[in-house]
Amino acid sequence: GVVYAGRDDMTPDNYLYDVAATTDKRTLKEAVEGADVFLGLSAGNLLTPEMLLTMARDPVVFACANPMPEIDPDLAAATRPDVIVATGRSDFPNQINNVCVFPHIFRGALDCRARCVNEEMKLAATHAIAAIARKPASLKRRTPSVGDLASLVGGGLNLGDKAGGGGSGSGNGAGGSDADGSGGGAAATGSVVSCSTAATAPPANGGSGRPPTPPLPVGVRHPSPARTASPALGGRPGSPTHRRRKSQGPKSIDGDAEAAAAAAAAAALALAPAFGRDYIIPRPFDDRLAVEVPAAVVQAAIDTGVARVTDFDMAEYKRSLADLTLRLNL
Repeated sequence: GVVYAGRDDMTPDNYLYDVAATTDKRTLKEAVEGADVFLGLSAGNLLTPEMLLTMARDPVVFACANPMPEIDPDLAAATRPDVIVATGRSDFPNQINNVCVFPHIFRGALDCRARCVNEEMKLAATHAIAAIARKPASLKRRTPSVGDLASLVGGGLNLGDKAGGGGSGSGNGAGGSDADGSGGGAAATGSVVSCSTAATAPPANGGSGRPPTPPLPVGVRHPSPARTASPALGGRPGSPTHRRRKSQGPKSIDGDAEAAAAAAAAAALALAPAFGRDYIIPRPFDDRLAVEVPAAVVQAAIDTGVARVTDFDMAEYKRSLADLTLRLNL
């Protein structure tokens, strides 16, 4: 019900005591009249269209009950085009998800060895999240390099003839037979992975002469031929989709190209939403959250004197967070 001063259960030990309002309103219908914001963490379909119509201009409705929001976002938009709706569900715009904030607050607090998480740190995280939503998300993502993949194994990657394990290759690497060390081979010394770019010699047993498929880094597998989709028919050979499309005949190349272009356009639109009524908060796994929010938390901890580690190069800190995010996405 309405949290008002003088309610029978509104004693000093009640956690709602400090927010109790002095009002004569006693029902939700009365409470939302003229209100700017509705924040619900209660039950589904609690907020009716009639109640929504009585709210102020451009009302903000956080209908966070799960699995059924206090009002369906589509119904709310049909009732009032000026409404801004957020829910706790991923199948509606503006998902309110705690992963937007709490991992990153702890990341920043731990990195600066904060004595506590104070209100200033939480407010800094809030402002950082809001700022991200107002910035256009870049569709360009750095393609992981061979060095990025090798770093997952535990070290850097060096390419070149010196890295090739020649006759003098060290460690447990398999060296080539050339005297100058340019033969194909690989050597692992400590945590550094080294590879040779030289061509592999044809097999001596009369094989095809084709070089063997190079090994991929740990955790990355070659595509299995048995699970590769037919380019013309689609689906795995023998699957119901493959048999059905085989009976219908292959699609035209132009049709496939148009479908691929449409899918790419839809994906681009989904990846880079513009700030507005349907995008007021970043999506939960936006990579920028893992960089901007911890940095804002660290700065707030330093400014308020609760950080034990204060010697921070913020630009370098953000770069390290971005690199960590990239590795986690590989």
